[in-house]
Amino acid sequence: MRGTRRGSIVGRKRTAHIWPVCLALCALLATAGCGANGGNAGKEPPLEPDPIEDMEPPAPPEIEEPEEEKLPPEEEGTPEPGQAGEANMETTPGTEETPDTEETPDTEAAPPGNSVSPEVPSASFTQEGLDELVQETIDSIITPDMTQLEQAKAVWDFTKGGISYTGKSDKSNWQAGAYEGLSSRKGDCFTYYAVSRALLTALGIDNLEVQRVGGPTSHYWNLVNCGDGWYHFDATPRSSKMPYFVSFMFTDEEAANYTAQAGRNYYSFDGSLYPERAGGAAEEPAVPAAGPAPEAPPAEEPPVVTDAEPALPEETNSGAFPADGAALPPDTGME
Repeated sequence: MRGTRRGSIVGRKRTAHIWPVCLALCALLATAGCGANGGNAGKEPPLEPDPIEDMEPPAPPEIEEPEEEKLPPEEEGTPEPGQAGEANMETTPGTEETPDTEETPDTEAAPPGNSVSPEVPSASFTQEGLDELVQETIDSIITPDMTQLEQAKAVWDFTKGGISYTGKSDKSNWQAGAYEGLSSRKGDCFTYYAVSRALLTALGIDNLEVQRVGGPTSHYWNLVNCGDGWYHFDATPRSSKMPYFVSFMFTDEEAANYTAQAGRNYYSFDGSLYPERAGGAAEEPAVPAAGPAPEAPPAEEPPVVTDAEPALPEETNSGAFPADGAALPPDTGME
């Protein structure tokens, strides 16, 4: 009993020494915790990014718009009305450069009359490919019962309405220009001239190249002979802002009249370099005839003053006076 009691006392004494140590450790831990919390006092925790707000809205789907057909740069116009069957009569009018521009930019002048530029043709051009495109086109627009004039009109209609004006083309030579026009169906005035030339030549219709002289831009068209003389042939469309004109089989005089209206040396060319055209050459633009001028009243002639004596009647007998019944001369007051 005594031993048990002593052991209990010894255990209590040992326990009494442990408690102060535990309390000290607790105090240290509490102090360390307060210091850590005090350093972050007054600071708000960082906000997490909102995944919805940071997301970019999906891009709308792209809608491809059809490419608009380009016309000469002055002139985006509507087609001119009309259909025709004979030279410059009831023909389909043009809707043309310019273009003001209407047309091609200035290019180096080349000799007139089916000339060829020294530039290198595009790699895609082949003569075999051009011949194939020309034959396909002829088969689609020409019938065996057509006259040469009707064939030329079919070529004019196809070229003018089947090719879009873009203001640029392959001008290395006319064959390359015709190939580009028939394969891509776009180009400028050189393309319209070249395609017309390729088709007309294949049909056996005589034709020549014509180039503008002067003006702010260059321009190309054809001279065509269907058996009744050389006429101008221009399949390039024009703007509706320009004067109305049917540019199929027209004469020098009509070309000069249109140039006088449109300006810019539109159809100015050196006629001495080409065969004589039907209708005669016109060096200067024709001026509209004015009404008949009123006739001026005849001028009054001044009286003629003379010093000569008035003639007396011839004597009818030997006497000094006239015979009986003859009129006497008037009294002149002269002696």
